[in-house]
Amino acid sequence: MTTVNPIFEATYTIRSFDVDANGFVRPATLLGYLQEVSTEHIALLGVSVRDLMAKGFTWVLSRVHLQIEHYPRRGDEVTIRTWPSQREGRFSSREFELFDRKGAVVARATTSWAVIDFKSRKPVHVDHHPPYPLTPRRVIEDRFATLPTIEKEQGGTQFTVRRSDLDLNRHVNHMVYAGWALDAVPDELAAKYKPVSLEIGYRAEALAGEEVTVSSNCTEENGNILVIHRISASDGRELTRLRTRWQQ
Repeated sequence: MTTVNPIFEATYTIRSFDVDANGFVRPATLLGYLQEVSTEHIALLGVSVRDLMAKGFTWVLSRVHLQIEHYPRRGDEVTIRTWPSQREGRFSSREFELFDRKGAVVARATTSWAVIDFKSRKPVHVDHHPPYPLTPRRVIEDRFATLPTIEKEQGGTQFTVRRSDLDLNRHVNHMVYAGWALDAVPDELAAKYKPVSLEIGYRAEALAGEEVTVSSNCTEENGNILVIHRISASDGRELTRLRTRWQQ
């Protein structure tokens, strides 16, 4: 029997459509790389979305905590190292380290995932997960406490869910929520600052055709800008909470 390495690596070249107007990789693009490398690894581990769907289950992302050390540009290479770190209750954690060509850290992330019953859309206990090896090292010590909600809104931006926003689970892909939240911050903030930390808590599904509102509140904290975001559906459901930190 072939033994699958519990730690997986893949290298991606940043393309012209991965960057923003200033030529730097978008945070949502980094989230996409994390999704891609984890998809490759879980396929090798025998627990891919296709493997689970054959049994009536699927993976969903519950939490993300991404810290960005520096922003690579178009043409740069990013090597991503990933491994599953723990399984407890209804959730499994996966870690990521991102490096540039010189070995310097670009970013790090820790994530929490659930396996849900595809019909009921409810998570199942990890005892129902297929077995796979763990490497119990966290790159960010985060117990994924509930993110704060907005106490006082400073404005809202509306988006309509498009078919192209959906993923294999037929709901809005997690990268899209991050893009909505970052696009909704004030122009004067985005012109001077870059997000260096994103914490995202996914709370409910959004489907094609739904109207969503992104609300935010910005405060200054130790020279950084702290933004609390909330994405909600038109029927009042809270879809996502985010907390982002921005630096010049």
